[in-house]
Amino acid sequence: MNIKYISKRILIIYMSIIIISCNTKVPSENKEDNPDNDNVVVDDDSDDNINDNDATNDDYINDDEGNDDVEVTLYASGEWANWVSPFNIEEKCLVEEFNANNWNDHYIDYGCYLYSLWGTDKYNIWIVGQSGLQWIYKGLLVHYDGFTWDINEDENMWNIVFYGIWGISNKNIYAVGMKGREEGITFGNRHEYVVYQYNGYHWSVVVQGYELNSILTGIWYEAANEVYAVGYWEAQSDNKSGYLILQYDGKEWSEQRSNYGALSGIWGMASDEVYAVGNQPSEGTNKRPLIMKYNGKWEEMKNNIQDGIYFHSIMGNSDMDLYAVGGCITNIYDGGVVFHYDGEEWKDMGLRHGGYLTSIWVYSSNNIYVAGTWGIIHYNGEKWEDEYHAEGTSINDLWGINQNK
Repeated sequence: MNIKYISKRILIIYMSIIIISCNTKVPSENKEDNPDNDNVVVDDDSDDNINDNDATNDDYINDDEGNDDVEVTLYASGEWANWVSPFNIEEKCLVEEFNANNWNDHYIDYGCYLYSLWGTDKYNIWIVGQSGLQWIYKGLLVHYDGFTWDINEDENMWNIVFYGIWGISNKNIYAVGMKGREEGITFGNRHEYVVYQYNGYHWSVVVQGYELNSILTGIWYEAANEVYAVGYWEAQSDNKSGYLILQYDGKEWSEQRSNYGALSGIWGMASDEVYAVGNQPSEGTNKRPLIMKYNGKWEEMKNNIQDGIYFHSIMGNSDMDLYAVGGCITNIYDGGVVFHYDGEEWKDMGLRHGGYLTSIWVYSSNNIYVAGTWGIIHYNGEKWEDEYHAEGTSINDLWGINQNK
């Protein structure tokens, strides 16, 4: 399994299976002014009250009929590495653009990792991740205007790693991840989740975890007053851990935690229909899928999927047409998997591939792209076919738009 991919997700949790969930309202005062607020620190100086509710994400609406008149434009973010020797590794940030049945390579920078991307159209794309050498990291924010890639060089983002990004307009975008508490962050050091917001002019931190080690891995929303982010937390003192959900109602952030599992991906069709996926412990050292649904409150979706399978990403066309991707670790198969939900049960779609899958983009039920440590694979409604692969390439996320011819 790709070492970079391991450092990216860190999502294996083997802890208690008893749910302890709570909703903690997060006040807007700084912790120093409110000693009772031990969970979250909020920066009131940030532009967190933007309500650009007129903006929509129409560019990523799925073509459920599989219209042949739709021209696909797809972007993939990841990294490329050439292991010349254990002490000589060539690395580059990589963005792949698929248009008119051609893949175009964009190499952005050396020594960085691109984990997630989002945009309004092909002239306004944001990608987040991390840059840095060895174990010293810096939050990476890259913008594409259709012509050039502009790398954010904010000196205040040392010790930050961004894992997820989503928005509703170019004046309301969130990026989530983690911030190290010590100079020269490593993944073994203490860290807490962090949320940044872009208001059309600059990025600023709006909420940050406190005390517990925590990471946010994904974010989704369609309205400025209904924002959802997911990840996981762990306590060094008693070895407890579990999934973490943040929610913003336009005024304040609230937390929901459990003492089992971890969430890595989130996607929704409406503010009252949001899905999140990850993994939870099973017997022995196995793990099994964790699937959550929000329809006014978060509840776990029971499933009949076998042990050894876990999910990283989810997307679909409706509540009766959902797709989740991830990996399988059993004595029979070790690689990527795709499952489909038809409104009643989750079914294996039969993909057996050597690489673990991290992302999915669904244009229609017969036009699906999945990506991961091997590259990109396409489903045409009947079979899976390799779409893109290059030696040393690992794809972390996909984002696409429809363009009517």
